[in-house]
Amino acid sequence: MAAEPAMPLQIGYLVDGSDFIPATDDPFAGNALGDQLRNDLLAQKQLTEAMERAGMAGIVLTPISGSGEMIQLMRSGDLHVVLATAMVYGRFLQIAVNNPVPFTYEPILQSRRPGDIGQGRGRGVLRRGVVIMGPASALFSRPKYAPADLRQALANSPLAVPSLDSAAGYLFPILTLSSQYGASRPRLWFCGSDTDVVAHVVSGLAPFGACREGALAGTLAPLTKNGATSDSLRRHCRVLFQTAPFPTDPILIRDDFLPSLTDVGRELKPALREFFNEKQRLDRDLRVEDAVPRDYEKIQRALEQSGIAPHASTQPTTGTRVRPVLPMRR
Repeated sequence: MAAEPAMPLQIGYLVDGSDFIPATDDPFAGNALGDQLRNDLLAQKQLTEAMERAGMAGIVLTPISGSGEMIQLMRSGDLHVVLATAMVYGRFLQIAVNNPVPFTYEPILQSRRPGDIGQGRGRGVLRRGVVIMGPASALFSRPKYAPADLRQALANSPLAVPSLDSAAGYLFPILTLSSQYGASRPRLWFCGSDTDVVAHVVSGLAPFGACREGALAGTLAPLTKNGATSDSLRRHCRVLFQTAPFPTDPILIRDDFLPSLTDVGRELKPALREFFNEKQRLDRDLRVEDAVPRDYEKIQRALEQSGIAPHASTQPTTGTRVRPVLPMRR
């Protein structure tokens, strides 16, 4: 009787919007990362030996274009490892509460980018979103304004956001606007990235925007000689508020491959950590640290409070047809 063919290790990753994909305009950056990751993992002798013992051979990297497709593949258990966003994992948890699935996933590592909040070894990484206002808003030149003024301005103005898959640039800002300002959900412009949100606001194309806190200073840094300062920030935009902190994008592993249960998982976790922290050269701002699974309940609870449909997908449209340009350094 012929032996059954060996099963490959299946790794899925979002091609856009995830912390793990390099922040670049190159549309092939995600594929380049996938190729590097596959080749590096296959070069790990202890990992490949553990895979052989488990009846596995080879690694398949699957680029996934949208959160809905990724969640469906996770629900069917087709992926062993997932490079997800916090929102994707929150939606998966939200759906799984009422619709149990044969396989679940647990975060073993999570991203860390400049501006994120490290909690110490083994305690996870948190992030905050910010809502900013630019010169296109009539409130920008006012030294003071009342919450009612902001509610009215937001009711009549678009809010630039990266996408519906962004916890920092969509979910938590929307919740904060509702809870702290009593603002209804504003009209949204989907810009595709945190950097483009900032560019829309400071260039005057959008009056308001929401993005990752670390991305704001990083995008504005080229406008100043010694990096972004409070004075330079006030000249180009005003920070209206920061959101509550929440966990960053996770690397998930299927529950039957957990490091505590299998040799494959035990070898895979340090291999992934080494790759992202030492070997990948496409994105030097990215690192990974140990994840704290219970932290991601914050995303699930926020989604439930927001009333956002679990199956909502990313909007690919841009805010304007004009490409935003950052002001010259002064």
